[in-house]
Amino acid sequence: MVADSGVLNAQWLAAMGDDPECGRTTEARTEIPKRLHTDITDPANQPDLLIAEGRLTVPIVDVYSIGDPNVCGQRPMSCPMPDGSHATLGSADCVHARVRAAILGQGAGSRSRSMRLCVSPADQPGSCATHVSTGKAGLTNTLAPWPADYAASILGWVHTRMADD
Repeated sequence: MVADSGVLNAQWLAAMGDDPECGRTTEARTEIPKRLHTDITDPANQPDLLIAEGRLTVPIVDVYSIGDPNVCGQRPMSCPMPDGSHATLGSADCVHARVRAAILGQGAGSRSRSMRLCVSPADQPGSCATHVSTGKAGLTNTLAPWPADYAASILGWVHTRMADD
């Protein structure tokens, strides 16, 4: 499974609160979940919990760009971490922090990965402001440790996973 740019993170949504600059309004926070199946919006079924608890048994690659404008990019915020602490992170990093931690918690033998990238639109070089980074041709990453041609890396991961079983 490839999760590109968006994961459900109720703790991030709560920490963001109402923030019209980032498109986070009470209406958006209450109306958008009504369009999703209740199994998806159930707090017990957040992606990080499904991964950490072993309920999601397929390997995951979480792909996101640190300046994703749909989640307020690199804007610093107090991010609720899985251990109950808070860390100052950019908003996009905060959205993915719990999934990243769940994947890292699987250890070195994990078949999953989290790809924290800087993928910029052609008209905004260096901004890292791409929302969907796997659906557009010709984009490159500038953030280590992932290669510039991260799409080939993802495809290699897919081929390796298909040969796993």
